[in-house]
Amino acid sequence: MGKTLNELILTNDNLTGCLLPQIGKLKELTVFDVIFNNLQGPLPAEISRMRSLEQLDVAHNRLTGEVPVAVCMLPRLQNFTYSYNYFTKEALQCSRKCAN
Repeated sequence: MGKTLNELILTNDNLTGCLLPQIGKLKELTVFDVIFNNLQGPLPAEISRMRSLEQLDVAHNRLTGEVPVAVCMLPRLQNFTYSYNYFTKEALQCSRKCAN
């Protein structure tokens, strides 16, 4: 049995602060779910290094800025939920993978 983290689900945990670029080091993650928290700042483009990601849920936070195009282009991403944030721009590539 390997020691690989596959799913990180931290929903409704009162998380604050920002998502750090180091999140991209979790390359084997298939699910990253941080909905219903108080996360702020931009969605790090480094998430695009998480090539195994199938589900990305960041809805109901206070994230800002643009949704990185590279995140929307992840090869295995099937569900990307980012509604109820303060994003200023959505990449067109996201429209086919999102449930904003």
